[in-house]
Amino acid sequence: MPTLLDGASILPLLRGKQAAGTLEAFLEKKGSAPEAEAEAVTTSTKKPPTGTPSVVSEDSQSISTSEKQKKHDDPLLSGKPSDCLKLLLKDVSTPNDSFSWEEYFDPLPSATMDQFPSKVIKALHKDDPEALQKLHKRGMFSWNCQNKYGERLSHLASREGAAKVMKFLAKQAKVPLRVRDKSGKTLLHEVCWFTHPPQLEIASILLADSPELLWAPDSRGWTALEYVPQKCRKEWCVYLKRKQSFIRLMLQLKSSTRESAKLYEKQQRLLQIIQKQTGRMAQSSSAS
Repeated sequence: MPTLLDGASILPLLRGKQAAGTLEAFLEKKGSAPEAEAEAVTTSTKKPPTGTPSVVSEDSQSISTSEKQKKHDDPLLSGKPSDCLKLLLKDVSTPNDSFSWEEYFDPLPSATMDQFPSKVIKALHKDDPEALQKLHKRGMFSWNCQNKYGERLSHLASREGAAKVMKFLAKQAKVPLRVRDKSGKTLLHEVCWFTHPPQLEIASILLADSPELLWAPDSRGWTALEYVPQKCRKEWCVYLKRKQSFIRLMLQLKSSTRESAKLYEKQQRLLQIIQKQTGRMAQSSSAS
C-alpha cells in the first residue's frame, strides 16, 4: 500500500524542523515513492506464470528455425524443375526409356518453306491470331507448314510466348501439339528455354493435351525442364506442384487408354486366329 502522509508528519517538514529537511528526503526515509510501491503491489498481486515460458520460447524459436530451414531446403524453391517433377510423381508410372517416342510424335510435314514470311512473324510478336487468320486465308502459309529447321508455326508461337496464338492453334486450327523440330525439340522445350518469365499458360495448353512432353528428350537426350534457366526454376517448381494432381490424372488416363488399346489389339489378333482355325476345321470336316 502507498505510504500515507498524515498532518503530524507534514507540519514539521513545512516548518523546517524535520531532520530530513526536504520532501524527497522525507519520502526516502518513510519508504519508496508511491509509483514504485504501486508497481510493487501490482506485481505482487499478479498470478505466477504457469508452465515453463523459457522452454516454450526456445521451442518456438527452434520450430521457427526448423521451418525456415525446411523452406530453404525445399526442392520447390531451390531445386531443379526436373528433380522436382521426379519427387512429385515418384509413385506414378511415367514415360521411360522404353517409351516409343517415334510413334508418339506427329511425323514431319511435307509442306516446307525456307522461312515464314515477315508478316507472319510480326503477327506472332503481337500475339495476334486474327492477323494470322487473315494471312492464312491469303495463302501465305499453311497451319502445319515447317521451315528449314523443322520448326512449325506452333514452335515459333511457343518461343515467342504468344499464348493467344497457341490457344487458337490448339483449339480452332487443330494443329498437332506432339511435334518436334529437326533437333528433336518439342513445343515445351521452346517454352522452357525462351520465355522469361515463364509462359505457363502455354505450358498448360500443352500439358492438357500431351503431359508426356515433360519427359520427351531432344536429340541430345535433354528434357524440356532441363532447359529452364536458373532464374526461372522457382516459378516452374511451384507451377509443377500446383499442377501435379492434374498431371497425375492425365497420365493415368493416358496409360489406361494405351492399355485398353493394347488389349483390344490382342483380342483382335486372337479372334483372327480363332476364325482361321475354325475355317480350317470346317474345311477338313467337309472334306472328310
